[in-house]
Amino acid sequence: MADSSPATTPLAGGKERAIWVDVKPQNDGRDEEARKAFGQTLVISDHMGTGADTDGYKNFSQLVISRMKEAPFYCTDDCRGEQYSAASVYAGQLHDAFYTYARALNASLQTNPDAYRNGSQLLDNIVMSFQGISGLVEISKNGTRKPLFYLDGLDSAGVQVIYGTVAVDGYKGVYKPLYTNEAQIWWSRAGIRPLAIPRCGFSGTQCPLTFAEQYLVWIIVGSLLILAVITIIIISVCYMIHLKRKEAERLNQMWRIPFLSLESLTKQKSEHSRRSLQSGTGSTSTKITMENVTETRNFVYFMYQNECVAAMKHEVRVPLESQDCLEMRKMRELENDNLNRFLGLCLDGPQLLSIWRYCSRRSLNDVITKGSMSMDNVFVYSLVRDIANGLAFIQHSFLEYHGFLTSKCCLVDDRWQAKVSSYGLRKWRICDKRLPQDLLWTAPEVLRKDDLIGSQEADIYSFAIICAQLITKTSAWDVDNQMEDASGLI
Repeated sequence: MADSSPATTPLAGGKERAIWVDVKPQNDGRDEEARKAFGQTLVISDHMGTGADTDGYKNFSQLVISRMKEAPFYCTDDCRGEQYSAASVYAGQLHDAFYTYARALNASLQTNPDAYRNGSQLLDNIVMSFQGISGLVEISKNGTRKPLFYLDGLDSAGVQVIYGTVAVDGYKGVYKPLYTNEAQIWWSRAGIRPLAIPRCGFSGTQCPLTFAEQYLVWIIVGSLLILAVITIIIISVCYMIHLKRKEAERLNQMWRIPFLSLESLTKQKSEHSRRSLQSGTGSTSTKITMENVTETRNFVYFMYQNECVAAMKHEVRVPLESQDCLEMRKMRELENDNLNRFLGLCLDGPQLLSIWRYCSRRSLNDVITKGSMSMDNVFVYSLVRDIANGLAFIQHSFLEYHGFLTSKCCLVDDRWQAKVSSYGLRKWRICDKRLPQDLLWTAPEVLRKDDLIGSQEADIYSFAIICAQLITKTSAWDVDNQMEDASGLI
């Protein structure tokens, strides 16, 4: 609490100076810092009897100075100078004190002409309230003035503002705000009222514990548990990935055929390599021995796990990717009565080889063009049905289509059952060299493509050519009896 203006210091002649202005000869240059500090200060004072109406008090002060020159003071020469240009700061309170006495005396004289000598009677009429020079004047029954204090502060522009009043009656004080929005008084704090008790107490040693400080042990235990769970999950995931890779490697080993496991037919003993097959559909028999199996342009033959296998030659070694390994595993799992079994790939030999199960009666093209047996309609229908079943199985599998279907890749086993072979492996087949006679079964729309990759529709076209061969018992397009060779037809 202060008994003067919170923002100014009175000077001679009624003048004022901002309290944060440094008047010392050696100014420290920190007036602006002081002004900002006072902007966060609130002061309760009585305004030294000047009240809230500063302009009214200035008019009263000028009136006092002018009356000093009149009776009974007649102060003229002695009242010259700047120090006599304004009334004393206590002049307003002196005025209100005499005015209070005068009002009480007038009220007393109404009932008793001698009341001016009777203090008790004056006290009976002393209770009053009026707007004086020093502000609101309220006199209690014991003849004392009820104090009125002002809550002052500076606004954001540095101008002194009265935010409220505090009227004291005995031991009771009543605060009356003069603002409509509390944010006005707390502008220096972004409009937010400070706490009644600081967060850490007035001594700064009562700060509440943070969540981490309060539950540190539980946090450590929980963190360790979470870390342990995460570690277990990571280890489990890594282990599952390891198992999955091991399983994939195991499955990949099933279609990876080492070149050393392929044994040349010439090394087999004649008593173990000789094999006779008897045809059972016609009167003509055909005898085929393993000694007659010779290497061709596209195939070479080996013994693998005591069985004869056909190894298709591929021109280019294309790097294997994960999708290729998956395709090999799926191809090895394909099972159908009219599908020749894919056994795997030989990657470590002098040439990339795809290994297929050997069919003793070779290809359907060989049976048609080189065979001496007769084929009735029932037998032809049986072969057509076998090829159709094998092709349908391929088109309903993940392969979707054969792409390179010819009568050369339709093989016939020892029971005269047709099996579709040489399916899949498109990544390598598109790199293989294909002669004109290999393209006689290829659809025209595929021939116009650079990669010669087929489709389901193109497979049906190729199937029709094979059916025509079976019905006519001739080569594709009867090219053997044509004046024009395969290149001309293509």
